[in-house]
Amino acid sequence: MLRANGVPARSRCGFGAYFNPPKFEDHWVCEYWDAERRRWALADAQLDAVWCEKISVSFEACDVPREQFLTAADAWRRYRHGAANPQMFGISFAGLFGEWFMAASVIRDLAALNKVETLPGTSGAPCRGRAQRSMAASAPISTDLPRSRSIPTLI
Repeated sequence: MLRANGVPARSRCGFGAYFNPPKFEDHWVCEYWDAERRRWALADAQLDAVWCEKISVSFEACDVPREQFLTAADAWRRYRHGAANPQMFGISFAGLFGEWFMAASVIRDLAALNKVETLPGTSGAPCRGRAQRSMAASAPISTDLPRSRSIPTLI
């Protein structure tokens, strides 16, 4: 809706610090240009009144602080500089976390920044039609993903 109304906006893949502190949970938000403040801002459409009360959110859902949501690139940069533990980034309830998860999120975020919006939870295949969406939704989640220590530097 933002783009339809002339507001520059894009999806961002990253990690929310507000769902399950101190962990950073896999999440997507909208980044939009706030013309009044002359800056990019983050909006989390999932944060309705029920969620805000349940997880004690203390900020506006249309202006998520950058320390509360790290883009995948920011999280990866922190990890590469020794300022973030990769075991704190991922989907904790499913046991999916670590370097490999962070690296995959960087790829999904890079794709989104290049207007190739993917389905969350997929390998990064672009969302092009109903068949792909329904196939991705029914695909099982594998926990047998590689957890290599030799992740290449992406950023």
